[in-house]
Amino acid sequence: MVQLGQSLYGMGQSEDTPEARNRRFAQAEKKYKRAVSIDPDDYDTWHNWGNLYLAWGKSEDTPEARNRRFAQAEEKYKHAVSIAPDDYDTWHNWGVLCVTRAESEDTPEVRNSLFAQAEEKCKHAVSIDPDEYEPWYNWGNLYTAWGKSEDTPEARNSLFAQAEKKYKRAVSIDPEKF
Repeated sequence: MVQLGQSLYGMGQSEDTPEARNRRFAQAEKKYKRAVSIDPDDYDTWHNWGNLYLAWGKSEDTPEARNRRFAQAEEKYKHAVSIAPDDYDTWHNWGVLCVTRAESEDTPEVRNSLFAQAEEKCKHAVSIDPDEYEPWYNWGNLYTAWGKSEDTPEARNSLFAQAEKKYKRAVSIDPEKF
């Protein structure tokens, strides 16, 4: 059930039209709902369901639809970490969600709050498994995105310098990925 949900989600991401993409995402959503009805303690299903909503939200046309999907993703990630608090992958994907939300936010206070939340999620993911490159890489992406949103050169440069450190750490862990 979960594998079918992941396959449908993957196919949805590659669909050419919004209608086809939404149809695949809706099919995947049904599979995840079914899977958690069978095994509500499978954190990986909750995590992947969150990933589905994150991808679906990115593809939505309106801010309202995007925010609805992003809220659904956050709900699933929260549930996944309530089951498996030491799953670094869910923590760092939750951080990616916060960055994605921040990038579409117009209000500086809200945007900075979301970036700060993403930073906490990335720190937590790295504290769980410091030898995985992906959380380090996404932490670098966070600082890059945050830096782009800053008005002053000093703030931008500081965040870009932090991003560079995180990227270097990611590369040192798994140079083949870069």
